[in-house]
Amino acid sequence: MWTSRVRTALVGATAAAVMVGGGALLVSPAIASSVTNWGKAWKKEIKPRADKRYVTKDDARDRFAAKSSLGHYYTKAQADSTFATAGDLQTLLSDYATLDDLQGLASESDLDDFYTKSESDSRYPAKSDLDGYYTKSESDSRYPAKSDLDGYYTKSQSDARYAPAQSVQKGTFYVVGQNFTENTFALFSGDVSFGTTLSAAPTVHVIAAGETAPAACGGASASATNPNALAGQLCVFLRPTQNVNPGSGFQIVDPTTTADPGASTFGFGIRVEGNGTLGHVAAYGSWAVGQ
Repeated sequence: MWTSRVRTALVGATAAAVMVGGGALLVSPAIASSVTNWGKAWKKEIKPRADKRYVTKDDARDRFAAKSSLGHYYTKAQADSTFATAGDLQTLLSDYATLDDLQGLASESDLDDFYTKSESDSRYPAKSDLDGYYTKSESDSRYPAKSDLDGYYTKSQSDARYAPAQSVQKGTFYVVGQNFTENTFALFSGDVSFGTTLSAAPTVHVIAAGETAPAACGGASASATNPNALAGQLCVFLRPTQNVNPGSGFQIVDPTTTADPGASTFGFGIRVEGNGTLGHVAAYGSWAVGQ
């Protein structure tokens, strides 16, 4: 548009002035005399002096967005009220880890071989639940290793090879009385409790002073001062008696049945008969019962 108008204005004139950007551009007659030079004049003289503040409509469409297309954008004021500034971010992000901080941490896939807290809580006892247990080091210091027991029998092996150890109850007795009438056979009695109940009534053995005890009562190693008895046996060891009728003058009886000789599962009775001599009648000693 500018080129055609300028050319028209300058035809037939020896000198003319062209208004460009609020100022006048003088074109010499030498330039006006040649129509073919107006293209150069436009490019070299007029166009460079045009006001750069304006663009064509097409240029504007290419360079700028339509106002209606800004609906998806924040204005500067909206952005300032919605988002933190760079300075604010430093404060806001101070409690968060950076990418560099996370480089040394495990990824989610790295945790596939680990239990979560809830899974661990459901599978394992809490530390406080183990207060009644020994630690490994405590157990190692208190108990032998399984390999250390190779030279020992198990309970079942021992039970199959050996008889169980027997328990022997022991005690003493003392029966004494006074015969006031000569040639009479005074009777005196006493009783003994085992302090436990046997599984069955024992077999009774009476060993007089100086006699060797039978095997059921410990044999020669047993005596009134060292009474003994095997399981199921009652062994009564007499000390020297005083004025006791020989033979039947000392008897062990079952207090529950009066069997003579005999004993019950929880004790026995003693019956002593004098020999008719005036004075004391006495019998004492010890006993042992095996179970």
